[in-house]
Amino acid sequence: MISTGKPLKNSRIPGEKLFFREKWGQPLTQAGEMAEVLELVRWAPSAVNKQPWRILLKDGVYHFYEKKDKGYIGEATGDLQKIDVGIALCHFLMGLEEMGKQAEVTVNDPGMEIPGDAEYIASVAVR
Repeated sequence: MISTGKPLKNSRIPGEKLFFREKWGQPLTQAGEMAEVLELVRWAPSAVNKQPWRILLKDGVYHFYEKKDKGYIGEATGDLQKIDVGIALCHFLMGLEEMGKQAEVTVNDPGMEIPGDAEYIASVAVR
């Protein structure tokens, strides 16, 4: 690794703005054994560090959402932020696997109240 002598800036969004419990905007403050998995998700790569994923934990199921920013959907590229959410979902599933946990991924919108700039993607039940 090449060192510039300068500390790296943490340019990632804090967990309390990415992960929610029961309703959108209510931070998931105590993740227990899932804290490490969620940290893997927080550090997942994304286009220009936008971190467009949001996870809402409700009734033991982790629901993944895309928080859309303008300018990341193109005819040639598709929805880059949806790809980013897929990468975050992959990090989540790999973290669960590393913990020895089973997961079931479904696409069945739970119909929770979310902001207008968000879109439901998938849900993960952890066993």
